[in-house]
Amino acid sequence: GLLVLLVLPVLPACSDSNIGTNNSPPEVAILQPEVDFSVAQGVEVTFEGRAEDRGTDSAELEMRWSSSIDELLHEGLADDDGISTFTTAALSPGEHIITLRVIDSVGAAATDAIAITVTQNEAPEINIVSPSLQGIYYLDYPVTLQADVSDLEDSPEDLRVTWTVDA
Repeated sequence: GLLVLLVLPVLPACSDSNIGTNNSPPEVAILQPEVDFSVAQGVEVTFEGRAEDRGTDSAELEMRWSSSIDELLHEGLADDDGISTFTTAALSPGEHIITLRVIDSVGAAATDAIAITVTQNEAPEINIVSPSLQGIYYLDYPVTLQADVSDLEDSPEDLRVTWTVDA
């Protein structure tokens, strides 16, 4: 018999996918509003967050703000300092978990989250004190108009009252 011995050099296994992929996720923090913030529905709220990444320029970091109730609130690139800011008055009433997600240029991501409360804006209450339905009034005598007005969200000096008289 003839025996053929084939000798192949053994090379260490190498994968290009491992070269240069030591990418750590970015760091992110919500700066405002503060934790457990509460606001009335329809009032503007400013959100500000900061992100940092060793491998990606700050202005290339993708920033996505979302709410557990209203879903996507704002997205865009951070500024040169890694800051993302936006203002909205369109938050729905309820207990929100606000999440800021940052994604670097190779897809690594990090998140920060805070809880905020948006309270429903209730209508003011008004009670007409004078004139009363049972009163007797004469055309040629002045009538005093008096009402008690209150609101859960606004102070009395911020309320506007308008009287109209049907002839």
